[in-house]
Amino acid sequence: MNYKHFPSDLIPLETTISLNQPSFSFESEFTGVEQNIYHPGARWVIEMNFNTLTEQKWRRLSVFLNDLQGKSGVFAITDHSREGTPAKGTPYVSGDGQTGRQLVTAGWNPRQLVLKLGDLITVNDELKEVNEDVWSDAIGAATFTFNPPLRKSPPNSEPIVTINPYVVVRLDMDSVARTNQAMQLATFDKLKFSEVIYK
Repeated sequence: MNYKHFPSDLIPLETTISLNQPSFSFESEFTGVEQNIYHPGARWVIEMNFNTLTEQKWRRLSVFLNDLQGKSGVFAITDHSREGTPAKGTPYVSGDGQTGRQLVTAGWNPRQLVLKLGDLITVNDELKEVNEDVWSDAIGAATFTFNPPLRKSPPNSEPIVTINPYVVVRLDMDSVARTNQAMQLATFDKLKFSEVIYK
């Protein structure tokens, strides 16, 4: 799906990105036995601080945010601290029905280090963090693990985004405050975005 993207030239002073994972722990009051449970539905949360923006930039940011109409609008955003690298080949999902935290892929340049531990990728509009260094084999295939798990199976041949990987988010607030300063400069309150999860 095509989403509008957060303006790439509006670089925040500080970005905080976290993965909220719905896990629960229960301890029996009778035996002390503990049960730990993980539920699907992990989502990325991004917080951004914008310090003093010039008039041209704060106007663009203000229009972009207000055009979202609070929590109702969705858009794609990239973690500016990890913008990725150009793909080594033309990688894609190899096979239907894949679920969980592992992905079988193809289309990479053969016999290369194609992803590094901690790289971010986007597949099927879902942002994933790679758990290991990934090497392609002689025919350009590679299988690797990541977090969080896939929420829905990507179709066969779905492209894998390695440069400017994105996550689809919404504002986590209904209003955004802007403070204007001298010389037409402005500062915004901390912005918070939460990943949108579709069925």
